[in-house]
Amino acid sequence: MLGTMQEQIDEVEKSREVVAKSIKDIDVQLLQTYERKKGRHGIRVAAVHKHACGACYYQMPAQMLNEVRVGDRVIYCESCGAIMVWDEQLV
Repeated sequence: MLGTMQEQIDEVEKSREVVAKSIKDIDVQLLQTYERKKGRHGIRVAAVHKHACGACYYQMPAQMLNEVRVGDRVIYCESCGAIMVWDEQLV
């Protein structure tokens, strides 16, 4: 049991190191926005799924979908407030 717990602790520490390295590459303002933002049910980020928010299923207007797809700026779901991301496989 102790060995298994130590293995889990080691795995968590490795994951934290990976996250710490990844955060260095993220824009500071975007990271702060992510940390501040908490949408419905604690969901901060949602992918567009069938032209709707993947968190609350709000049907997004065509212009908003295009802005999410282009990715020039952060777009929030008008219903739940989640940060929207585009995933070609889900659209």
